[in-house]
Amino acid sequence: MSVGSSLNDLGGNGNIGITQQEYLNRLHYAFDNTTDTQLRQFLYQEIRKIHIQRGTW
Repeated sequence: MSVGSSLNDLGGNGNIGITQQEYLNRLHYAFDNTTDTQLRQFLYQEIRKIHIQRGTW
């Protein structure tokens, strides 16, 4: 198994047990409650990606 393998490669099915909306809520909460610049960039990109998929960006 190599670094960067997907969850499916590791035997998982990709389902982490939460809905996309729950994930989005957690991203927003984390974004509002951290001062770490790199983490905020990651959170922003994830939030943006979901909103683009939904057509709400």
